[in-house]
Amino acid sequence: MSTTIQRYAVYGPEEDDPLIIDAENWVFALGTALELLEREDWVSRLSCEVHADGTVVAEDRVTGARYLVHRVPYPVAGVRELQGETADAADPQGLQRA
Repeated sequence: MSTTIQRYAVYGPEEDDPLIIDAENWVFALGTALELLEREDWVSRLSCEVHADGTVVAEDRVTGARYLVHRVPYPVAGVRELQGETADAADPQGLQRA
């Protein structure tokens, strides 16, 4: 059984630009973003609300910090395309900044 990878934009409370993450679903995208922001210990404190359009708002119940996660189409506008390299070699974590 193959897994479909989708592209997500994760907006953090202190980030000017979203983290663009390729993941199986929004849960993995959010978890990866928190790990990259060195806030993975916040996962157990999050309260998540999934909207009808697929957008997810995750709020830290202690600090009130909010994260917005939504799926974005390929390619992502504003993200530099890699020339002459595979995405895995150039970006092993599947992360690009917009």
